[in-house]
Amino acid sequence: MFGYEPERPDVEPGSWGEILTLLRIVLIELARPLAAIIGVMALIITTLILFFSHPPFALLPLSALVGLGWYVVRRDQQAIHRAEDALPRRYR
Repeated sequence: MFGYEPERPDVEPGSWGEILTLLRIVLIELARPLAAIIGVMALIITTLILFFSHPPFALLPLSALVGLGWYVVRRDQQAIHRAEDALPRRYR
């Protein structure tokens, strides 16, 4: 009893490092969708606040949303045209 210590289980070195690395990877992958969700929520809240305070100002966030939609559609159309131009002539 005097001076006796039971054996302690060995903790694998690096186990916390692996967990933190996986957590970091997951958070990095979720950053863009979370930012998009937060941005859309901010746009909706801003639109509602502006609509109730002064209705013509509510068109500002809506016009930003329409402009973003136009940009995304135009970017996709250009990407499709570039992909079609990269195809050999017999596949067009």
